[in-house]
Amino acid sequence: MARNFYPLRTYSITENDFMANGGDGYPNYYSRSTTQNIMDQVLADYITALGTVTPTVQSRINCEANGVHNGGACPVGAP
Repeated sequence: MARNFYPLRTYSITENDFMANGGDGYPNYYSRSTTQNIMDQVLADYITALGTVTPTVQSRINCEANGVHNGGACPVGAP
């Protein structure tokens, strides 16, 4: 006999529009969302309200070449 360990509940999640639309194989929940704000516009509005943004390199991204970790030295791209 199967037991239901997770009773029916409503969950609130936050995800970007790419994932909400089923990108990368995620379930498509876009039509069931309550707000459909586009992430890039929300970010642009936030930066505008903030006024000044001073980005810093946080070394959270590690690059690989041919599947081999190269010590985190990523190529620098133009803004």
